[in-house]
Amino acid sequence: MTPPDSLNRILRWLLLALLFPLICLNGWLSFKVVQFFQPLVTSLMLAALLAFLLNTPVYFLQKQGLQRPWAAAIVAAIAGVTLGSLGLTLVPALSDDVREVVQLVPQWLDSASQQLASVENLAQHNRLPAGLSQVVAGLSDRLPQEIESFADEALALGLGAIGNISEALLTAVLTFYLLLDGDKIANGFFDRLPGKTGETVRQALQKNFQNYFLGQLALSALVGTLITITFLLLKVPYAMLFGLTVGVVSIIPFGDSVTFTLISLLLAAQNPWLGARVFVISLVIDQLIDQLITPRLLGRFTGLRPLWVLIALIVGTKIGGLLGLILAVPLSGFAKSLLDEWRIIPEGSETAEPDLTEEVASAELAQWRSP
Repeated sequence: MTPPDSLNRILRWLLLALLFPLICLNGWLSFKVVQFFQPLVTSLMLAALLAFLLNTPVYFLQKQGLQRPWAAAIVAAIAGVTLGSLGLTLVPALSDDVREVVQLVPQWLDSASQQLASVENLAQHNRLPAGLSQVVAGLSDRLPQEIESFADEALALGLGAIGNISEALLTAVLTFYLLLDGDKIANGFFDRLPGKTGETVRQALQKNFQNYFLGQLALSALVGTLITITFLLLKVPYAMLFGLTVGVVSIIPFGDSVTFTLISLLLAAQNPWLGARVFVISLVIDQLIDQLITPRLLGRFTGLRPLWVLIALIVGTKIGGLLGLILAVPLSGFAKSLLDEWRIIPEGSETAEPDLTEEVASAELAQWRSP
């Protein structure tokens, strides 16, 4: 490496070191602004996400000859009727189950505590190592508290996501207006980006948001249906509630696995054999879907490793709550796609000789044809 190359590399690293504090400061300021305007930002982001997903059927109707206002109105009406019908049919049917489960959770936790205590007594009676006995004792003391704390946090998270009626109406109105003029706004933004950056950002958004969420919704419906049928066949109490919960949470990566594991633990507190069967069968179904259907349906949209997915989920939940948890993976995939497109070209690759095979072949063919 020549001295100028070494100097350029050092200067590049120094520039990155100077930019890093500025990026952190801008990120912290953005976080504070989002926190201050969180209700409005949440409604706007949720409306943008819904409009982004509903744009696919709107575009399909446009290709059939409908004007965009009519297509947007039809799609919005169908979506509203569908959500309203599901709310009117499922919410009353499941509300009683939810109240009963909330009342039964403390009893199940007490039963789990008793079973863990019996395991601890058995370990002490058989003179197992002190470390194992202490581990069992720690589980006996902390597991019920952790499960109860998780249930409280999940309930608070769900209630916070629902919000009030005014926020829901604001989200619906913003979604409809973004369906009407979203393409114009997006095209105006992308056209102002320099060079091919606009098209790159557009493709990255479509890859990591539209395709990702459509695939996740399809997988969620499939997982929820199969798990619900399985719970009904196994005669699991509150099978419909538990199955639909697994399906809804499966929109989030690893959400289905965590949810059916917790359900299995709760069921095992009353019936260990039922809890074990629920866990094993749910795990088999989940793995079959992950291995056979998910690669065909989703492919490798995000390209993120599991560790980065977990980090993105934690950071997204910390910043944006439930909405941040849902958007964490596609946002991270979007950032990765842009970095892959804009990565620094290795030195010397710009001066690589072009492939002249086609030009040489054309010249030889022209010379052969000439008299």
